[in-house]
Amino acid sequence: MKKIALIIENNKKFNNIWNEYFKNELNLDVKVINELKHNLILCEDKISFIIFNSSKSQFMYIEEKLKIFNKPVVVLVDDYWEKVIKEKFYYFKKPLNLNSFKRDIKEIISNNRKYKIKKLSIGTFTIDVNKKQLLNKENHVILRFTDKEILIFYEILKSKNLGINKTDLLNKVWNYNERVETKTVETSIYRLRKKLSKIFKNKDIILNIEKKYKIII
Repeated sequence: MKKIALIIENNKKFNNIWNEYFKNELNLDVKVINELKHNLILCEDKISFIIFNSSKSQFMYIEEKLKIFNKPVVVLVDDYWEKVIKEKFYYFKKPLNLNSFKRDIKEIISNNRKYKIKKLSIGTFTIDVNKKQLLNKENHVILRFTDKEILIFYEILKSKNLGINKTDLLNKVWNYNERVETKTVETSIYRLRKKLSKIFKNKDIILNIEKKYKIII
């Protein structure tokens, strides 16, 4: 079954670029739509990733739908709404540098394959990395994570007692480059801590010890 690159696009001039690159270089079928429809969620297994290149208002309208997709979501943004996106999804600023874009898209797809079907235990809970969920011992979903949150959580947990420093997190989660500010790590971990504190009785389980992040329960 051939995989699909799903493009949510309101500018037809990009269609040839999407078709040429994804079909010829990544061997993916391309489906370009103007809006995210429910029936496309049903063929989620076919979708390799989603690129959103439409208006901010439409993005805000479908943001929750995008979060439930179990695939990378890449958003093309202008300066004025970059801050809304960067803690939640992969993003590229327009105008695009096509060479950098192609290189980074390959890395994003590669990372998604690397994390697929991973499940880890933390105390009495289970983390389903692929579905971006925290499950209790009855296997009920008690927390959902963004793309970045689950990768941060996974990388810190995987590091065990050794911990992981800020630079390594930037490399593994953001494929560190000039677009990412180092304070992004602190901001993302702050939000992740706040979310986890609801489950772990207001206890901070992500600690920074000797400049390395560790999870201690």
